[in-house]
Amino acid sequence: MLMELRSSHLKPIRIRSTNLIKALRRVRELEDKGYECVKPYEKIFQTRKDYLYSEHKNIKGGYRFAGVEERLIYEFWLKKVN
Repeated sequence: MLMELRSSHLKPIRIRSTNLIKALRRVRELEDKGYECVKPYEKIFQTRKDYLYSEHKNIKGGYRFAGVEERLIYEFWLKKVN
């Protein structure tokens, strides 16, 4: 059991947020507790298509393209340093 605790203790921690300032505050808190960044932070872009559904129209499917929703996520990886 002790070996399991040690191995889980050394696993990297992932911090993800859409707000860079909040993510950096959390990273600094963990760095004060003895964690260190494993790699530089990443910007992850996520896009999603939005469709509107019209129940009153009797055309193929009744869906109409409304636009694209984009989201930017910041990701940090930290690991405990002995």
